[in-house]
Amino acid sequence: MIIFAPDFINKRKMKKIFIINGGQEFHGGHGTLNASITEWTRQTLEELGYQVQSTCINDTYEPRAEAEKIAGADVIIYHTPIWWFQVPYGLKQYIDEVFNAGMDIICPNDGRSSANPDINYGTGGLMQGKKYMVTTTWNAPLASFTQPNDFFDQISVDDGVLFGFHKMNKFVGLSPLEGFHFYDVRKNGTPERIEAYKQAYLVPTKLCNRKAVYLSRETQEHAD
Repeated sequence: MIIFAPDFINKRKMKKIFIINGGQEFHGGHGTLNASITEWTRQTLEELGYQVQSTCINDTYEPRAEAEKIAGADVIIYHTPIWWFQVPYGLKQYIDEVFNAGMDIICPNDGRSSANPDINYGTGGLMQGKKYMVTTTWNAPLASFTQPNDFFDQISVDDGVLFGFHKMNKFVGLSPLEGFHFYDVRKNGTPERIEAYKQAYLVPTKLCNRKAVYLSRETQEHAD
């Protein structure tokens, strides 16, 4: 069921979902896992009655048309790998081109006034009341984020690598839904591990019990 409760459609009236697949094809990689995650998301939400559109950044797109999809959606879902501790350049290019082409319908200004330019920065977005969520895929294992003295210094994906990404969405007025991160899927991406992640991502009972953005330790061990 992804993040959405069964009554989310009727109570919140947020029916229109736009999925952006940032699984870029590059250097022998074909973006297959993020393509699969996109399909899991699309199929699940359509079965729940949502209206779903999607775009893959590898395909040809028209920036203004993409901006209109974003502006018309109630929820934006990003699926992206992390390359060198950032989103792929193709997704960054998509964001730059599309958000710029749709400034008048997404974020026409930074919210400040010339009368008092020191306040209200980041309040000019037109997407208030709408939501976004992000999933990421990693070569890094979960333990590298959680263990003392390990590489990420116990700083989570969302507070670290994705800090600027979250601020970008906040700048245009979007509010976050809880995301999901797929760890250790390159060197240790066995079919059993991917299936365990799929179930943890989609199964409602596991999502309800999930803490922060991490798999539970039990699920992580099962994925191993």
